[in-house]
Amino acid sequence: MDKPSNIETMLDGLVTLPSLPTTVARTMQMLDDPDASLQDIGKAIAQDPSLSFKSLRLVNSAFYALRDKVNSVERGVVLLGIKVVRNLVVTASVFETFKGGEASLLRHAVACGTAGRILSKSAGAAITDGNEAFMYGLLHDVGKIIIQQNLPKEWKQIVTHVGDGRFSAHEIEHRVLGTDHAQIGGLLGTKWKLQEDIVGAIAGHHDLSRCATPQQRRRAAFVGVCDWIAYQAGYPAIAGTAVSENPAIWQESNLDPEQMAPAIEELTASQSSIDEFISLAA
Repeated sequence: MDKPSNIETMLDGLVTLPSLPTTVARTMQMLDDPDASLQDIGKAIAQDPSLSFKSLRLVNSAFYALRDKVNSVERGVVLLGIKVVRNLVVTASVFETFKGGEASLLRHAVACGTAGRILSKSAGAAITDGNEAFMYGLLHDVGKIIIQQNLPKEWKQIVTHVGDGRFSAHEIEHRVLGTDHAQIGGLLGTKWKLQEDIVGAIAGHHDLSRCATPQQRRRAAFVGVCDWIAYQAGYPAIAGTAVSENPAIWQESNLDPEQMAPAIEELTASQSSIDEFISLAA
């Protein structure tokens, strides 16, 4: 296909970025409203049977490790607080977006999120909240799902070339599409009105020049390292992908690749928890 210089021009008429469901969009607005109570937010989520069901499954999973089982969304919201509920709602939306996608894409996303939780405990990590780090990792490759669902012919080309093992996926995407999954994912994050730091990290996790602020650069680099760890631990988004070594990512992340063996081992040992989390998306 032709490769126009403007990504939005390329996407126009070819790619449909999914909108957030009405209830999710309204809930996100309430989460940003200082006058909205946790009880009101819980009631808003409870009005959507699908979102309510997924939220309860997530709340009661080992991921959140609550002591007692939660039987209502309203109680779950009060227990978890606004910051965690925001991540919960976005996670439920990501699950919907990944439906119908290749299983390896979701597995890689969850593995990258899990790597984020592991790395958040490291000295000098750009993101120190484990739940927030998980969200960044989960969202980082959402653009690949958009490509797969909207451009199946081009996606097949990308997968074929990636399987050769000579180039990374985002390099091949640029050759085929004129853009890559990170830029497309960043556009989706903007459409979903996600926080600017998350949008910057999604768009810039392979190319830090796309980040608007130093904090975005650090967080994008953090996600880039999580992505690398997921591949090292055996969770590729596409089989055969060549893992690109980007010195700028390591330098900006303030993390040492020579010290990543324990994180890789911990992620490798996390298969059962990754499988459990993936089952919640069904």
